[in-house]
This record gives sequence, structure tokens and C-alpha cells, in this order.
Amino acid sequence: MPTLEVSHRYKQEEAKKKESEARLARQKTVVTEFKVDLEEFRYLMRLELLREETQKAVLHALIEEIVVYSDARVEVKYRSETDIKLQQKRLKVLNPPVFGPSRRSKPR
Repeated sequence: MPTLEVSHRYKQEEAKKKESEARLARQKTVVTEFKVDLEEFRYLMRLELLREETQKAVLHALIEEIVVYSDARVEVKYRSETDIKLQQKRLKVLNPPVFGPSRRSKPR
């Protein structure tokens, strides 16, 4: 009886694996359909970084810890560049963000 159960579980795992592979293949094809010119991407990124909301979001993402002392002192600990690089290496972005064609025109 246990061998039948093991066999059944193995078949279920194989089915899940095939489904995951098919889903990944679909995602890869979707990602490659959208391409943006590098200069346009840089321009759009600069525009986005000029927004106050974006600057606040970036600052909040870099803050690691805020400590408030009883004598009204405040200590803010930021993530260092090496911490960020280590985290990026660990994550190894599997699904990079997709940037579709922009509706905005380029400046001249």
C-alpha cells in the first residue's frame, strides 16, 4: 500500500512540475514581447526619480531602523550599498519588471 501512495504522490509532483514549467514558459514569452529603447527608458526613469513620492519611497526603502531615545535624540540606520548588493545577489531576480511601450513622447 505505501508504494501506491508514493507512486500517486510522485505523479502529483510531476504534474505540478509540468504546470510550473508551462507557466514559466508563458511568462518568458510575455516578457520578451515588450521592449523599450534604452534612451527612452533612461528618460522615463529620470522623470520618475524627480517625483517627490518616488524620492520618499526610495528613502523609506533604504531605512533599516529608526531608534528614538528618551532625550529626544533620533538615530536612523540606513542599508549600505554592500547590503543592497548582497541582497540582489541572493534574490537573483527571476522575473524582471516588464516595461511596455510608452505613451509619452521623447523630449527633443
